[in-house]
Amino acid sequence: MSHENSLDDVLSVHENSLVVDVHSDVVLDIRIRRLRGEREVMKRLHIPELRRGGVKGIVAPIGWDEPSLRSYRPEDLLENISLLREEVRESGSELAPVSYTH
Repeated sequence: MSHENSLDDVLSVHENSLVVDVHSDVVLDIRIRRLRGEREVMKRLHIPELRRGGVKGIVAPIGWDEPSLRSYRPEDLLENISLLREEVRESGSELAPVSYTH
């Protein structure tokens, strides 16, 4: 199999799969930017970039494993949820939230 054929196969699988981003850096970036007064962060910055990468879904963690960020208070995590909700409202039909409770 040539390299070109294998690349075509990989691209085909990627295009026909549900690619989901589960990185917390998007939520952290939204938090930083919104607290500085920016709006529509997802719509302006992240959605176009994620689409270019073929991402079709996002899992938005509201906390972080990064040791330097573990000192966030529960209030900060609740604020992250509020900030994400604002982003969803501002994004119109670009984002469709799905929640899960166990």
